[in-house]
Amino acid sequence: TLRRSAFFAMAWLVLVSGCARLPDTGKTLLKPKTLSELQGYLLNHKADLHQFRLGGPFAVDMRKDYEIRLSTTELINTDLFLSAHAEKAPLVILLHGYDSSKEDHTFQAMHLASWGMHSLALQLPNNGPWVRNGRTLAKIVNFIYRWPEIVDSRIDVNKIVLVGHSFGGSAVAIALAEGAPAAGGVLLDPA
Repeated sequence: TLRRSAFFAMAWLVLVSGCARLPDTGKTLLKPKTLSELQGYLLNHKADLHQFRLGGPFAVDMRKDYEIRLSTTELINTDLFLSAHAEKAPLVILLHGYDSSKEDHTFQAMHLASWGMHSLALQLPNNGPWVRNGRTLAKIVNFIYRWPEIVDSRIDVNKIVLVGHSFGGSAVAIALAEGAPAAGGVLLDPA
């Protein structure tokens, strides 16, 4: 659908522009009051990469070292970034690559949340095996899909997007192959 295509285009533009790490004044020319108003504006205007280099129009609630318990033996350490609007919104889950950490994606996660998409940066083992990380990622997505309140009641479970960098991209591909109920995946410099 058009809205789904616009969502993926916006997520991609925000991710790409967020990677640039240009000076961010924290200001944007857009002043929507709601996520729906922002989406309506973006659907009716030509995409402009430069506009996404600035921080988005929404404040962000950051929860460092937010733990998600999958079972009695599995506890996942994350950083959670919630966009401050009141509507249901997509969740973008970011996974680091080899010899990296969730902190390597703090800027991207914050940037996504400022544009209305909640984000979650995961900390999984950073030296493999990536098949196991992919299966763990699939379990995390399934868990959030069934119980979004574990993260936030404003998560739109039909709009979960997985983003993986390097070997994290391999884990995203594995999670999707394992049937993770995600709308899609973005592979950043995949291994």
